[in-house]
Amino acid sequence: MASIAILIIIAGCIALLYLKGTMLRAFASFMAAVSASIITFAWFEPAAGLLISQDTLTNWAQPLCFIVLFIIAFAILQTLVITLVPRTIDLGVNAERAGRIVFGLLLGFVISGVLLTAGAMAPLSADSPYQRFESSRPNPENPKKPFLNPDGFITRWFSIISSGSLSGRNSFAVLHAGFLDQLYLNRLQLDKDVTIFADSGTIKLPDKAAAWPALEGLKDNKGSVLSSKTGYELIMARIGITSRIKSFNTGQLRLICKEKSDEQALQGSAVSIYPIGYLQSPGRVRLTGLADQITLGPDDFKQGVRWIDFAFYVPTGYEPVVVGFKANIIAKVPPMVSADEAPAPEPLIRAADYATSSARVTPVTSAKVYGLELSAADKFLQTATSAVADQNEWTTLQTQQSLMPARFEQGQIICVRAEMRLPAGQTAQPSGENNLPRMLKPAAGYKLLSLKCNNPAAGSAIVGDQLPVLIDSTSAVHRPCGLLAAGKVNNITTFEFDYCSQYGNIKFDKNGAVAKPFPDTMWLTEKAQSISELYIIYQVKPATIITSVRPAGAAGAKFEQSEAFLVK
Repeated sequence: MASIAILIIIAGCIALLYLKGTMLRAFASFMAAVSASIITFAWFEPAAGLLISQDTLTNWAQPLCFIVLFIIAFAILQTLVITLVPRTIDLGVNAERAGRIVFGLLLGFVISGVLLTAGAMAPLSADSPYQRFESSRPNPENPKKPFLNPDGFITRWFSIISSGSLSGRNSFAVLHAGFLDQLYLNRLQLDKDVTIFADSGTIKLPDKAAAWPALEGLKDNKGSVLSSKTGYELIMARIGITSRIKSFNTGQLRLICKEKSDEQALQGSAVSIYPIGYLQSPGRVRLTGLADQITLGPDDFKQGVRWIDFAFYVPTGYEPVVVGFKANIIAKVPPMVSADEAPAPEPLIRAADYATSSARVTPVTSAKVYGLELSAADKFLQTATSAVADQNEWTTLQTQQSLMPARFEQGQIICVRAEMRLPAGQTAQPSGENNLPRMLKPAAGYKLLSLKCNNPAAGSAIVGDQLPVLIDSTSAVHRPCGLLAAGKVNNITTFEFDYCSQYGNIKFDKNGAVAKPFPDTMWLTEKAQSISELYIIYQVKPATIITSVRPAGAAGAKFEQSEAFLVK
């Protein structure tokens, strides 16, 4: 449709100038259109900004101002053409006919370029006035172009002018590098509550250390090392999204880069680079497409800002100077810092993607002991069969073979390594009245989590270092502080219960994570003929985000239906 419209406009201009004008007036009309387009590009943003600031026609402000400015400027200049250029100059029949056709074609070319550019600004579907990118997998390195590419020519023409001798302090070729790509990528997913414009102050950048080279060995969300890209360098940029915006596409965010030797940051020309993803944990980047949507909820913001570390492939020899967001937001990037000066990571896992009570874990069958489900709060040890009502019942079930009888404080266990046996003929059954979770006293300021595990083979003891550990969003490792196992010993249901809150053998590292597993050895697997259940117990500070569960000797396992587990 865009190509047909271009042909109609060009044909109309040729017919008009051929039948109603002279070659000189045709040339003057063409120059009037070019001059009007320059005026339009130079002033449409300030004009639209006035409307946006008054909350008037916000989504249509830029295309309307663009069209109105062009019509007014062209009308004034065309009036001057008619008034000042005489009709009596005759350059000969052949020259007149050829000139009218040529300049009519060029006039139509300029006008169609202006109209297509205005159409790209409008809040229409991403394939209007033509489909520049595939909706599902847009690639700014391979845009589609209409017949004759008039919008590409007119925007490139103004970019050259703005970056040359006629440029001001801020060059259009810098602030809007790759202008048409910006317009079309900005309109992806408009049917999913994504806006074209944003309010002033929507994004923030750190005063320093806003961009730095990525560390070597950075992996993607599938665990593969990010591949190098010839002629490019992987750069991390920290961008703060304020609570004024709730949803955006990664294609609406761009890092504008210039050659490092160019000291005039906002003059000359530049290139726009789009993110490949964002940091999901200190060592991993979640890869995203430019049509992928990031939606943030109230719980995702801290003091009104959500800092996100985005990853970009920047051409070698270039550095970021500006961040562009949506159609109207620009923020200057402070000088890059080295990788050694990079700030602590700011991983992003949306609150909507957290599990908070229980979460299934992807099994790692190559490990001797691996996690199946992580639980907390009212789900903690909920399905365990060792239903113990109170301290008296615990004392009754605890045998003389216990390595460390339970130590109680105000009815709560603080440390134990006990063997417990059910009375003859009694069968262990899960109980909704299981008071065992309430009998465990965590360290001050900590919450208890239980990890249901596979039932390992009996016949040999399992050392504490073979038990799974929890990995949080800062890459800190949380080791067990206890376990509950059940098995058959001489056909008697026997439990091993080991737990330590803050006394005895348990130690915390500088991050507050349990640094040494308790117990050092799980002995029931050596005594029992079979193991029927196994739960590992952890204590973790609230607000910790568990991103994976790592069995001994294996990579961390993710959660099946959640991005992470939030300890509340």
